[in-house]
Amino acid sequence: MGIFNKLSNLHKSLIFMGALTFLALLGKILCVNLIFDIKLTLSSAFLLIILKIFGFKRAIIAAIIVNALEFYFFDRGVLPIMGLLEILTVGVFYKFKQKNLILLDTLYWILACIALAGYYMFLSPTNMGIEALSSFFIYLIVGIFNSMLADVFSTYVPYERIYFVDGVFRRPPTLIQFMVHLSIASILGPFMIYLAVSSWNFERNIENDAKAKSHDAAQYIINQTKTWTRENIRDLKLKSVLQLGYLAEITQNDARNTNFKISLADANSKFKDNNKVEHYVNNNYIMGEKLDRVNLSNSNEFYLWLPEKTYINFGESRWNNAAYFLESDFYGFEIILSLPIEFYRNEIFNNYMMQAKILMLFTFLVGVFIFVINKVVLKFVSKLLQVSTGLPEKLRNHQDQSVLWPGSNVFELNELAVNFIAMSEDLRGLISEYKTMYDKLERKTLLLVESEQKLHELAYYDVLTGLPNRFYFTDYLKNLLDEIMKRNNIDSSSAAVMLIDLDRFKQVNDTLGHLAGDLLLKAVSERLNNVLLKYPRNKRFIARIGGDEFVIILNDLNNIEIMQIAQSIISDLKSPVDLEGQEAYIGASVGISAFPDDADNMVDIVKNADLAMYASKGSGGNNFKFYSSIKNLGIPNKMKLEHGLHKALENNEFLLYYQPKINAKTGLVTGAEALIRWKHPEDGMIMPDQFISLAEESGLIIPIGEWVLRRACQQVREWKKNGHSIDQISVNCSILQFQQVDMVDLVNKVLSETGITPSNLELEITESMIMKDSDRVVGQLLRIRNLGVNVAIDDFGKGYSSLSALRGLPVTSLKIDKSFVNNIPEDKHNVAVIEAIIKLAHNIGLDVVAEGVETIENVNALKALDCDEFQGYFFERPLSQDMFIEFFKEKHKWLELV
Repeated sequence: MGIFNKLSNLHKSLIFMGALTFLALLGKILCVNLIFDIKLTLSSAFLLIILKIFGFKRAIIAAIIVNALEFYFFDRGVLPIMGLLEILTVGVFYKFKQKNLILLDTLYWILACIALAGYYMFLSPTNMGIEALSSFFIYLIVGIFNSMLADVFSTYVPYERIYFVDGVFRRPPTLIQFMVHLSIASILGPFMIYLAVSSWNFERNIENDAKAKSHDAAQYIINQTKTWTRENIRDLKLKSVLQLGYLAEITQNDARNTNFKISLADANSKFKDNNKVEHYVNNNYIMGEKLDRVNLSNSNEFYLWLPEKTYINFGESRWNNAAYFLESDFYGFEIILSLPIEFYRNEIFNNYMMQAKILMLFTFLVGVFIFVINKVVLKFVSKLLQVSTGLPEKLRNHQDQSVLWPGSNVFELNELAVNFIAMSEDLRGLISEYKTMYDKLERKTLLLVESEQKLHELAYYDVLTGLPNRFYFTDYLKNLLDEIMKRNNIDSSSAAVMLIDLDRFKQVNDTLGHLAGDLLLKAVSERLNNVLLKYPRNKRFIARIGGDEFVIILNDLNNIEIMQIAQSIISDLKSPVDLEGQEAYIGASVGISAFPDDADNMVDIVKNADLAMYASKGSGGNNFKFYSSIKNLGIPNKMKLEHGLHKALENNEFLLYYQPKINAKTGLVTGAEALIRWKHPEDGMIMPDQFISLAEESGLIIPIGEWVLRRACQQVREWKKNGHSIDQISVNCSILQFQQVDMVDLVNKVLSETGITPSNLELEITESMIMKDSDRVVGQLLRIRNLGVNVAIDDFGKGYSSLSALRGLPVTSLKIDKSFVNNIPEDKHNVAVIEAIIKLAHNIGLDVVAEGVETIENVNALKALDCDEFQGYFFERPLSQDMFIEFFKEKHKWLELV
């Protein structure tokens, strides 16, 4: 992973460096033109950022790429060379000294400008114009501005997050750094904006002034030559030197036009739209170009002319020979008036020198301001930081007398020092109090440790026997299994859980009392410990996890040793126990489960030991069983169901089937009885007669019954939502629900949740429920009927209850038990009973449902006896919800019987 991280970091850094290089090149292209081709570019800022972040080598590579492209495509002057030298020179010093980047770049541009100025003065002292000096000053300012931007970016921008995965972040900038950056930015930022705007305005003003002067001079000449004779004009056409001198004399007579030079040209000798023009300047003909940015007039042409660029030279040096030209028609010729740009040199010099003075003045004032702030504030803050660092430790070691707090003449700073002194005194007092409290706390901690040990014993040990309890047993077994599973070869390690349940302990406890029972448990724990004494402590663990249940964990023992321990335990516990003069005889049922053979987790290994213990107890007790020996023979069904029943509800293993109820007169489906099924993950579908009684014994019938009621009502809502007109769903209830739950509240809550009408629900109860707890059950049934819910007596006739007693019960229908229906019409006795039940039920306003209808003979007999509804296999067995809907939608054979 380390190699991949390094490659990822390298990839990110190359992308980041490439982006900075591209921005540097873009800065060359998208520069701001100042006066006389002096450019404001931010290219160096990005190259200096590369230098500071990625180092000297990568910065040189980026500088060569950017400046070479500029030199080849844009500017073959000296500026690309100076840009490359800037990174080379500053980079060398920065690589070895790591000094301030702004200072190094400033020194470079000062020395570079001095060197260039000296070089140009040496080559051409007469041509060293003010434009070059001004440009040197501006390039110095631009260089400082670029270095400031680079330093600010590398100081404040968290660039490490862009390409570092696990980079070490930089220390935040100091206050003096922030002050310097803020000061330089506050000076150079506005100054650069002012420089760009003022330079543009200044150049425009010069052009406008030159244009006005040229037009005035041309007009003056034309006015003065209106009196010329034909001979004068002829001499002019012959390019008479005398006439040209006369024109120059006319121009010089006007005080405003003393700087103009005059020449004549044939109007047809050149093309008007040619941008390349050759002019006679300083006794030489020089090829140059017109600048498009100067406005042209209709009758004549005014433009700025510049000599062509030369290689390896400042672009602005060609402005020494630059001039404004006005070409105007004059007696078939073109008179050319030229106004050299040097006419404005003093104005240029004064403008830029004024800006330089203002900048230097502001720089000086800001420097003084920073110096004063550093002396007055920053040094005080720095010393205060130094003194207050580690102050609590100094005070804790009684070294507060050696602390020299700084003072200041500034009121606020002095008050800050006073506050720190006061806080240190308070802190010293608190430390003293803390030490006192610490001593007290240390003493109390010792008491607390002792109390914690006692609490630990209470939490993890059985008070009666002194053995570990269930919590300790759970932690120990979990840690042991985790340790075994961490080993390389799990097959070479094993563990066994031996669950011990005492036989006949309840008899002793009930006969001799709880005191005798406690003595018996102590004696059993001692005997168990004696059996295990010959084995190392790391291989055996014993705990009491319940009333008369003990558990032993054996580690790295083979089956023979485990069997010997189990036999010894059973043999020792057979011996009589003396309980203060009373002898008690008990035994033990032992169940053993091994890891990893019988289970691969803590829950299953304990459960399997429990099942083996039940098997041992089921075989008469006073013996032991291995889970491996009973799992192949089959675990007793009741034990298996009891264990699985606890998890069936939370694992969504229950589902409902629906048996249709048929109207005897119309043959239509009037409703259904909801019948629970248990889809066991191992044994498949289990019928309710196999687990309902067990659920009632364990009390699980309460949550199961609530689930059945809610799910059946939800199913009716779904059927009605889908357009199926099923009028009623019947749900069976247990006596425990009426005894332990407020069934009225439960039914009302479920009806509210599902939104079905009360008449859609029917509760089925048995005769025995009313006979066992008639007052409580009947009271709740009355309130349920008041809600509008129907009530039916299921399996009617089995309990041989009095038919007259039905008159006072809040029921709406009777369901005749299938034992009466099976043999009709052959069994005349059953026919008579059913006839009596139906007549009596109808007389008191009850409907009658016949269960167990399986033959056409049953159907015809029941119809003859005026039964209301049928339910049985003749029509259909209980169906899943989807199959029930299919049954409901089809036209069935019994419709022909109506």
